[in-house]
Amino acid sequence: MMIFSIVTGALLLFFAEIIQPHPQDLHTMYTWMNLAFERGIFQIYQWTPQEVLSRFQEFSPNYPPLIFSLYPFAWLLNQLHLWPSWPSAGANLFFRIPLVLGQIILLFAIYRSLTTRTPKPSFKWFLVLLCLNPAFLIAGPIWGQLNFLLWGIMALSFFKWEENKPLASALLAALGAITKPQFVMFLPLIGFLLVKKRGPIFCVRWALTFIAAIFLYCSPFILTSGLDCLAKGYLRLAGTQYATADIGYNFWWTLFYGLPIPSLGSDLFTISYSLIAALMANGLVAAYGCIFCFRKTPMDWLKLATLTLLTLFCFLPGMNPQCLVFGVAFLCLSAIGIPNLRIAAITLSIVQCVNLAFNAMWTPSTRFYIGLSTGINRSIGVACFLIIMWGIYRVLKNNPVLSLLHSTDKN
Repeated sequence: MMIFSIVTGALLLFFAEIIQPHPQDLHTMYTWMNLAFERGIFQIYQWTPQEVLSRFQEFSPNYPPLIFSLYPFAWLLNQLHLWPSWPSAGANLFFRIPLVLGQIILLFAIYRSLTTRTPKPSFKWFLVLLCLNPAFLIAGPIWGQLNFLLWGIMALSFFKWEENKPLASALLAALGAITKPQFVMFLPLIGFLLVKKRGPIFCVRWALTFIAAIFLYCSPFILTSGLDCLAKGYLRLAGTQYATADIGYNFWWTLFYGLPIPSLGSDLFTISYSLIAALMANGLVAAYGCIFCFRKTPMDWLKLATLTLLTLFCFLPGMNPQCLVFGVAFLCLSAIGIPNLRIAAITLSIVQCVNLAFNAMWTPSTRFYIGLSTGINRSIGVACFLIIMWGIYRVLKNNPVLSLLHSTDKN
């Protein structure tokens, strides 16, 4: 397994250099390190957007602090006059190697958690659906993003919840909160899981540990920049405009670009489309949570996570295409032990690859732009949205008694 991981990681870095040699996200992180060289790592959140734009023609640092844990290595290279220029393979590898290692470590830990269950998970399907799934390889090291790391951290947090370990679960959740502001997508799940425990002591210990861990993890930045280390990213997320979904095949993409219905007006029978989407997302998620927490019909938390995250992606505005990774990853995790979900897991993984490829192939000025017609683009986008909805239906249709814990899959 170790040799397999090393070889896979090396090949992944090689193909990443070919597919996305200089991704914008890595350039942004590279700029943040240069900001830290100039004023100090703990003052990085004091840079204003105007200063960063005029000085580096880039975005201001708006990630929570986990990404800046790489700064000591960057500082050492800079002191030794080895800090790479941009663009260069060295700059790419500086950020991509930690992404690859983080992904491998998380997958090891998740598989270890699965092996504590009975029956043992299928290692073959674990490799196919999680380790070698192009949807997750592209969304992580190739694209240069932290989304799969956020998902893996939260998956481990939920496994600790299942093992009745509130402190470990909360510590991991806090780590997720300082990884990316998309952590907010997991908040409904956290709430449902805490209610499910039916124990105030468990909930209080979890909440207090979570808050304390946030302040502990962020303390060096809080001492110099207050809560800007969290506020910048989360406020940016909250302020996202609806049209961001033009590169994410969800309700909003279908509405504004795929059909497009808004040409008929901004309201449907005097009800705004934004309200309709919000009601659909929150209503469905609340229904899943109610079934999970209070109904006698059993529903395992993996299925709850899949339904919640896929539904939020489908209907909430401002969803980046990478946010589909969260729901698809939990679907793949469930499908390891539930054969009936494997076709859906593979199909939605393909949709995620198409979703990410939209930027690379169908947006002008990108490296692999192929210039498909508007009609073809719209048809593919609408089909992707309908397939995601079909995936949600497949999870709901699957017998709720079947779960990874009770699966009879012997593969």
